[in-house]
Amino acid sequence: ITCKNLTKLSGTFGFCGAKLKTVLLNCPKLTTIGANTFTHDGSLSVDVSYVCPPSVMSIGDSAFSGTSVTGILVLTNLTSLGTSAFHSSGLQGIEIAGPLETIQGFYYNRGLTNATFNCPNATIIAAQSFQFSSALKTFTIKCPALTSIGANSFGNIGAPMTLSIMNQPWKSANTDYTATILDGFLVRQGAVSSASYSVIYADKREWSGYALAFTDAEKVYKPEKAYGTYASAGDV
Repeated sequence: ITCKNLTKLSGTFGFCGAKLKTVLLNCPKLTTIGANTFTHDGSLSVDVSYVCPPSVMSIGDSAFSGTSVTGILVLTNLTSLGTSAFHSSGLQGIEIAGPLETIQGFYYNRGLTNATFNCPNATIIAAQSFQFSSALKTFTIKCPALTSIGANSFGNIGAPMTLSIMNQPWKSANTDYTATILDGFLVRQGAVSSASYSVIYADKREWSGYALAFTDAEKVYKPEKAYGTYASAGDV
């Protein structure tokens, strides 16, 4: 599709049963991929840059859900990301920057190994955002406004994972949830449940937690260069 003035696609191919294998969007002004644009096009197996170029700023609900798009998703000015946007896709990596406020949409990405979010306005990683992404090993957060990580955001990843936090100074919070506080953000109950291992790097001196935050994790490691107390009774 070559359209020099095209700015939006929405629902164009989703549910159409066309068994698409290849799509290339040559649309330099494309900023919006709406809800269900490619949903359940399971035969679509191209590099994600073909169908979601860096110019895209908004991705709707289930836009790429159930597709086989591969490669590294690189978006430099993302403002919105819908629920289930890349549910069960074939992504291997994520590099997202921009004024995005809610991180979500990557449930059950079994090939995903690493993700970096550099989003100064992001306040939450929504529940189940990366659940069952069983190959996820490195997750880097450069989101100083982040205050919470929803239940099961990293649940059932099943692999050793490094969670790297680059946030503002320590803040404590009282909530209605059983939770863990890590360097100024809140990890809700079950956020990394069933992970085989969870490696926590905190850039301040202490880490404090509450019961069930790492439910069913086999081990939670204290990094070699960490300071302070990293776990107390009931944390793990």
